[in-house]
Amino acid sequence: MRIDSDDPAVTDALAALRRTVLDDGGAFSPQLRIVARGGELTVEADPDADTEGRLMQVPVSCLPPSEAFEVTVVDGEFAVVRETETVPEPARTSFYRMLDVYNACGKAAAWRKASPWFALRADPAVLDALLDLRPDVPKVAKHRKLAEAGDDGELLVASFLGARVFNLRPRAATQADAEQEPEISDRADGRHVLMPVIDFLNHDFRARSYQITVDDDDVRRLWTYGDRPVAGSRECFVRYSPMDMLDAYLNYGFVDESVAMFRSVPVELALPDGTRIEVGARGGQAFQGKLPEFLEDARFFVPPILDSRGAGHLSVARLVLPGPEAPRALRRVLGFLIATIRPNQGQAARRDAVLAAEAQVLRANRARFDDLVTRVAEARAQPPRHPPPGRAEALAAVDRLADRAKAYVDAYAHRMGLT
Repeated sequence: MRIDSDDPAVTDALAALRRTVLDDGGAFSPQLRIVARGGELTVEADPDADTEGRLMQVPVSCLPPSEAFEVTVVDGEFAVVRETETVPEPARTSFYRMLDVYNACGKAAAWRKASPWFALRADPAVLDALLDLRPDVPKVAKHRKLAEAGDDGELLVASFLGARVFNLRPRAATQADAEQEPEISDRADGRHVLMPVIDFLNHDFRARSYQITVDDDDVRRLWTYGDRPVAGSRECFVRYSPMDMLDAYLNYGFVDESVAMFRSVPVELALPDGTRIEVGARGGQAFQGKLPEFLEDARFFVPPILDSRGAGHLSVARLVLPGPEAPRALRRVLGFLIATIRPNQGQAARRDAVLAAEAQVLRANRARFDDLVTRVAEARAQPPRHPPPGRAEALAAVDRLADRAKAYVDAYAHRMGLT
């Protein structure tokens, strides 16, 4: 692993972090390069680097649990106030080394400019419209509460570190089980940890996710591939989680246009026979129950069923508008949900119900993003006297997000032959 930095303090911080990980059994490809320019970190690999090999490997012993450290911001830098429990030395050292890198790169100030929680604070109508598209997401609700309380320091720490944690689950009982741990999830049986060095990989939906396995030396390691999905670029990426454009912006402050799906806004579907399906906008795992064999290939799109109040009502975690790779997935999922409520419904009636539900999903999404565009225009027409850093860029990002979301809805309608 080579370091290419324009700042000696960043170089020193990265070198110290590299030593900590290597000393405890980590490994990095010799074709890997960490590039630091103006406080921005990117990960690159040589053009001939093997994309099937391991780019970075960090032992679990070096993954510090974020909840074990109480962090604040002092004079624009992250600082540990106290350690709330005993943490093994490799993990503890890794945590402090990671903070050294963040501080050398000026990440606290950069986060204030990039994160909508700060860049849009003078435009509550725009920020509220964004947040109302994800009302059931626990992290969004937590940060919203901190923002409304005016607790800037805690909001900065929670939103910045919260965007950089991996949900480390307990060690699997067998190697076969261990190999089934590729995705970040919202499971309650894990522990949030920072990812030394691996954290510097940017997100791309087309890249593969983090991998975690127990190797032949009986060491459990978190590792990544060297995926370079951007044509002509040496930059390596990882897929943080299967999130859409809106989730990426709310959590990380960027609009991810590589995404191949879009999660619907919350909507309540009123079907022709009086059946109602309440759709949330939550993340988390896919449906875990038994599915009909014909639907197994679309399990990713099937939402967990949260509640069924009698024969005519269903509450589900989310619906996903698929891309061209799975054009009929939404209709298939709607058919499954409607059959769950009305198992004896005739084929023609079910088809009509599916089409009615689909039309309501599309209208609801188009309307909410039209409203978002209107709010951005109103915010630009009435600028605050003292705009926060990054405001203009944030409004432009929200505009781009809304435009891409509407284009996604329109493209879906076109693929499905709808007007």
